Amino acid sequence: MEHRRKILAVLTAVMVVFIGMAGLLNTGAESSVSVSNNINNIYIYPASVFVGDSNVMLLFNSIFLQAFPGYAMQQQTEVDILVKNISAIESDDPSSPCRKIVNFTVEVCNNGSNPVSNFNVTFTVDGISYPVGSAGYLADGDCTSTIVNQTNGNPPVSIKLEPGNHNVVATVNVPSGYTDTNPSNNQMSRIYNIAQSPANLTIVSVTTPAKNGCMYNSTPCDQSYDCPITMDIYTKINNTGCTNATNVNVSFYINATYLNSTIINVPYGTGTTTSFMDVSTVWNLSSGLIKPLQGTHTINVKVSDGTTNKESTIDITTCTMANDRNINYADNISYGTQYEGLSTTINVTSPVFSWCNVTQVYVNFSDHSNGTVPAVGKGNFSCLNCNNLNISANQTKNITLQANFPEGYNGTYTGQTNITFVCDEVIPMHYVYVSNSNMNVSSSPLLDYRGNETLLLDFGAQYQGTNSSLNFTTTPLPYPIKEIIVQFTGYYNGTTYIISNGNFNCTNCSAITATNMIPANADRVVEFLASVPIDAASNLTYWGNVTIIYITEGGPVYTEKRSSNLSVKDRNIISDYRGNETIGAISFGEQYQGLNRTMSLNVTAPDDNILMVEVNFTDYYNGTNKISGGNFSCTNCAGLTIPPNQIRELNLTAHYPGNAVPGNYAGNITIKLYGQVFVYQSIYSSNLTVISATTTYNYSGNASMNINFDDGTGQYLGLSNEINYSTLKLDNNKIINVLVNFTDYVLCNGTPGKISKENFTCVNCNTIGEINKGDEKNLTLKANYQPQNDKTGSYCGNITIRYTTEEGLIYIIIANSNLTVLSLPTFEYVCPINNTGYCMGFVGFDPTTDGSSTTAKLPFDATNASNLNIQFVFSNLICNITDTPNCSGGSPIPSGSISWDKTQVLKPNLENVTFTMNVPAGTKAGNYTGTVNISYVYNTSPPSQVKYINVNVKVTIGNNGVIGKVVECEDNVTPIKNATVILKNRTTTNTDEIIRTTTNDTGDYKFSNIPEGNYTVYVEAVGKIPNHINLSHNGFSVLSLPNLLLCKAANIRGYVTEATTNECPGPDTTSFGAKVELINKSNDQVVCINYTDNNGFFLFEYGQICAGYGQVMPGNYTLRFSKSEYISVHNDTDVLNYTVGYGYERNQTLCKAAIINGTVTADETTDDCSGPQTAAANVKVELINASST
Repeated sequence: MEHRRKILAVLTAVMVVFIGMAGLLNTGAESSVSVSNNINNIYIYPASVFVGDSNVMLLFNSIFLQAFPGYAMQQQTEVDILVKNISAIESDDPSSPCRKIVNFTVEVCNNGSNPVSNFNVTFTVDGISYPVGSAGYLADGDCTSTIVNQTNGNPPVSIKLEPGNHNVVATVNVPSGYTDTNPSNNQMSRIYNIAQSPANLTIVSVTTPAKNGCMYNSTPCDQSYDCPITMDIYTKINNTGCTNATNVNVSFYINATYLNSTIINVPYGTGTTTSFMDVSTVWNLSSGLIKPLQGTHTINVKVSDGTTNKESTIDITTCTMANDRNINYADNISYGTQYEGLSTTINVTSPVFSWCNVTQVYVNFSDHSNGTVPAVGKGNFSCLNCNNLNISANQTKNITLQANFPEGYNGTYTGQTNITFVCDEVIPMHYVYVSNSNMNVSSSPLLDYRGNETLLLDFGAQYQGTNSSLNFTTTPLPYPIKEIIVQFTGYYNGTTYIISNGNFNCTNCSAITATNMIPANADRVVEFLASVPIDAASNLTYWGNVTIIYITEGGPVYTEKRSSNLSVKDRNIISDYRGNETIGAISFGEQYQGLNRTMSLNVTAPDDNILMVEVNFTDYYNGTNKISGGNFSCTNCAGLTIPPNQIRELNLTAHYPGNAVPGNYAGNITIKLYGQVFVYQSIYSSNLTVISATTTYNYSGNASMNINFDDGTGQYLGLSNEINYSTLKLDNNKIINVLVNFTDYVLCNGTPGKISKENFTCVNCNTIGEINKGDEKNLTLKANYQPQNDKTGSYCGNITIRYTTEEGLIYIIIANSNLTVLSLPTFEYVCPINNTGYCMGFVGFDPTTDGSSTTAKLPFDATNASNLNIQFVFSNLICNITDTPNCSGGSPIPSGSISWDKTQVLKPNLENVTFTMNVPAGTKAGNYTGTVNISYVYNTSPPSQVKYINVNVKVTIGNNGVIGKVVECEDNVTPIKNATVILKNRTTTNTDEIIRTTTNDTGDYKFSNIPEGNYTVYVEAVGKIPNHINLSHNGFSVLSLPNLLLCKAANIRGYVTEATTNECPGPDTTSFGAKVELINKSNDQVVCINYTDNNGFFLFEYGQICAGYGQVMPGNYTLRFSKSEYISVHNDTDVLNYTVGYGYERNQTLCKAAIINGTVTADETTDDCSGPQTAAANVKVELINASST
């Protein structure tokens, strides 16, 4: 039985194979592809007889492979693949305030025991599919994450989501050949939420159209045309939040009175667009809602979405309709269609008025608009027959209206035309017929022939710089033409070249005027002129457009456009002679650097008048070296003209730059002859040769040409020699400048030693002047025999003499030069040392302090001979601690701090040499000594040198002084500023003042450079008792004194008041300007007078100087108070001892004094005083005590 099953299995396999092959053989090519593709997805499963028999399966596969190579029977692999997680990363979308950018990631896991490959994931958001990348391989037990919307390794494409919930679904698809043991976990879905911010409503605007209702900008109402009785109100609302606003209530109020409301929805904006909602309502002005109607009213719009409330207001002015107005709405009025710039006239039949006669008719017009700006202004409309138009009862008449159709407008414009009829009733009624009106403006006729070659305006071909004209026949029009305007564009050649429109014009179009019109249906020839610019690119055709505007009489403006061209011919006739051996090159020849060379060149004019000659030069080159073209010129070309066929000579000049490298240079010359039209250009080769302008004669090493300052016998150290040297003689050139340069001179034997070049001069080079051709002059050369370190011997150097000629040539002579420095005979005087250890002679500096300078004078005997050379060598100055031990340990004064005038030449009878010493800051006080070595040379024969050795130098540094502080005696702390501090001598015979100073803000004072001795420091200040202190000073140290205490001196002070009534004491007030006298009690003499200030205060201070009286000093005093119209008070009982305590205070009240006043008159004409009375002056009036005898 088993054997039979195997045979059956084999036969079954063979049958399947042959059936499959037969299918292939019996189908066409397309079917073969289809079947093959199908087979790719078919897996052959053995019948149940195969099960458990691997040999049969191998046999089946073998047979199947013979029929279908590459295919084998496969078994299904079990897997468990699932979507484990969907994660997201969210960010703001810069293009939308509400929308978010979300990047999703899908995590897929294989929970099975077998690996899986070629699986893929599908992903949708709200049903929209997004790619998840290519299929992958996943081992058993592994997980992988795939980014949504990312393909081929590129960055993920953003998924943009609006606010709200979004359904997100990820599905993993199991590939063929696998069986998913748990398909329920192949898909995951989730709700992803984008946060919604609340709606945010804003009222953007509240408006009323300008022509709506009875709204005007002034009160009383503007009656330019009668207004309707309704007003439209518009508001614009937007939502800047991220949630749709629903059931939004929009309410309108007039002067806080409710008008009406509406419910709307305001969606939020998407992307960068903000959502706007327009809401409108109508206010019936005749409804009686607002009374009075005329005036300014507030329109208020309130918006509420249930959570937030917004409102906005505007003010408008409305008017009531006059009682004598009756409004009627009539049929539309059409002004018809007309070209821009023209007008139309229409008739409107008046209504019948059976009850009255019409005595006045007037028409008001509004602006007419097509919804854009600008509108056709109401000034373009008029009534032609309204003036004095009367209409009898039961009659009708035509109202003739005219509309102007302005230029630049196109389309249908609508507005309002109101016709008012005034009746002869008891109360003249105004019957207003309100009509909507319209007009249709047509563009002016355009005749566009551009691109029509038959009608091309061809200026033809013309040379640069010339004119070209053409005759143009105007187009016949059905209206007379009273003006022609011609406009040209720029003409282009298709690249960058242009002939501007300013080069074109109509020469005789201005002749066509209102008095010289082109008749209707007639034409006229006009001339167009083109001026070809001289710099227009040649051999090119330029294209442009011409616009002809016809202004007609009674008709529209016609515009005609035509294409146009112009060809430009090159006016340059060029003859290029470069390389022409017959003509040859123009050669300037040889010339020295810095000079010029001029040559003549004949040119012949062609058969044309040459109006201008121009010569252009290129740069001239010698390899990489160049002479720029700016160095060449034609010196006689300016203004040069040449008649036809005549010859003229051109003078061409080349400048050979001073820095040009010598050699041969080549360039080009272009000569342009400008004729009436043509430019005749000739181009020539050119060359020149630059010769060096400098000739050098180097005689170095030629002993016969040496320039020596002595003959070898030499000169003494410190002296000088002068020699004469003959200049160069030039037969063909004048020398205008001579310059001599010297090198440093060094010892000829090569040992160290130098005479610097500054010791050599040409004495007369600056004054020698010019040297004429064939002449020569002597140069005076001087050498100072002053080597460094006084080193004697033979010195060698070089002299360079440079001659510059009038022509700019330079001749240079270089020669060796020698001199010998001889030693001076020397007399040395060594200063003898006395028993104190110092030289008996000395240089004494004036005493000074550290950080300052001082001087000393050295007596000098030069009566016998002039001094030629003087030298001083100082040592450091050391402190003499024997005399002044306080400077012990201090630093010496360095020799470098002493200087003198080293250029000073000592002459007979010179008394002294002045030295300056800058003492370093911080140098301790004391006596300092040192030495100076002095040497100088007498101008004897031979010169003699004198030396003084170890001459003593002295200086006293007085870094000393007295310092202290002045303070209040009450606390010994508070400083007293501006106190006077005086230093006085303190001996039995001398107490004179030496110096005084004042204290600073901190009470400090200082005296410097105090000689040794005994002194007194005295201090005083205003209001203080003086004080002093005695001291002794050693002359070197800084002595710090104890604080000087100043105590307050006594004073007298107080306040004065004055009675304000006759009752005293009684009410009083501050007394300003009351006089207070300080009186010496012993002799009743006034010592001082003060006056009270604004507060009634007075003060007498210790030491106070009282002008005209004296000084307030300690003593006993009384006070006297007085003021005009008040009783004086003299306090003679209060006694003040000024030496006790700090002061005395006294307050005083002044009582009002009784006043007796009157007027004295006199009668100078009668004896009985019956005559006229006049004021009497200088009459003595005596006040007598009636109670006294």
